[in-house]
Amino acid sequence: MSNFKEEVLLFFNNPGYYRSMLPFKEEVLLFFNSPDPRVAEWPLMDNPVTTIALVIGYLIFVKVIGPALMKNRKPFNLRLIMTVYNFSQVVVSSWIFINLGMLGWFTKYSWRCEPIDFSYNKDAVRIAEVCWVCFLLKFYEFLDTVFFVLRKKNSQITTLHVFHHALVPITVWIGIKYGAGGYNTLFPVLNSFVHAWMYLYYGLAALGPSVQKYLWWKNT
Repeated sequence: MSNFKEEVLLFFNNPGYYRSMLPFKEEVLLFFNSPDPRVAEWPLMDNPVTTIALVIGYLIFVKVIGPALMKNRKPFNLRLIMTVYNFSQVVVSSWIFINLGMLGWFTKYSWRCEPIDFSYNKDAVRIAEVCWVCFLLKFYEFLDTVFFVLRKKNSQITTLHVFHHALVPITVWIGIKYGAGGYNTLFPVLNSFVHAWMYLYYGLAALGPSVQKYLWWKNT
């Protein structure tokens, strides 16, 4: 046990050098036996149970409870709620993209290879915090499917759509739990960039025909 603790300590003190000396299998085992201590006490980060429970609850609602509740009901008119939701997504996604860009990808990160900084350096911790916000946002995005259910847009609730929304929170949790920084932030920075534009389009479209007619790409 003492040898393992020494390996973990060496990993955190000099991860780039030490990990470069490891075979791939041992590197993977060390990675998953070395959770990031900076995030250990953050909400939802102590263990994956709550995350998995929320995902299961999402699946039960969109596949069982929601369709049953809406079976004999007319679709809800959610234009106002959806407009607020979509533009709030634009704001938060833009914030994530700008922060990860200014803290790393636009300034000092290497696009070729960027190791994870596990230190308590101010910028390193800030990057971990921004990634954690991105993780929380994945639960907020469950509303995408909830709105489809309440509006009875069943054709939009595809297997791929549901699989995506169920899987992403779990994979992002793993990324933050074991390495919130470096090249692991490439997913949230690209994801937030795409989502900022995507939800901007959805938000404008939700404003109704008076705005939709100016969305020329919607009619192409």
